[in-house]
Amino acid sequence: MLNSKTEIVKATLKSIWKLGLIYALLAPLMCYLELRYVEGGRAMIASQIILPIIFFIATLVSLSIYHHLLANKPQFVTVFHMANNIARLLLGLIVALIYLFVIEQEHMILFTLNLLVYYFTALCFTSVHFICMERKKQ
Repeated sequence: MLNSKTEIVKATLKSIWKLGLIYALLAPLMCYLELRYVEGGRAMIASQIILPIIFFIATLVSLSIYHHLLANKPQFVTVFHMANNIARLLLGLIVALIYLFVIEQEHMILFTLNLLVYYFTALCFTSVHFICMERKKQ
C-alpha cells in the first residue's frame, strides 16, 4: 500500500515512463505517415509536438491524483476514474475547439485524427493502469 508521498511519486513515475515511451514512438510514426501520405502534412508537425505534451501532462496529473487517493481515500477511486475520463474528454474538446476554430482551419480532419489517437492512447493507458492497480490492491 502506498503510504508516503515518496511512494506515491515513485509509483506515478514508474508508470508514466511507459506512456512517455509510447508517445516517443507514436509521434515520429505519425509525423512520418503524415509527411509521406498527406498533402500539407508538414503543417501538422506542430500539433504532433503539442498534443502529446498536453496529454502527457494530463495523464501525469491524473496518475498523481489517483495514487494519492489510493493511499489516502480509496473509497473515492472509482468516482475519480469516471470524473477523470470526463475531464479528459472535455480537455480534448477544448483543445480541438481552440485549434480548429482559432488557429488552423485547413487541416481539420487530420488534426482531429491526431487528437483522437492521442486521446485514446492516454485513455487506454490510464484505464489499464487503474485496472492493474486495483487488481494489485485486492
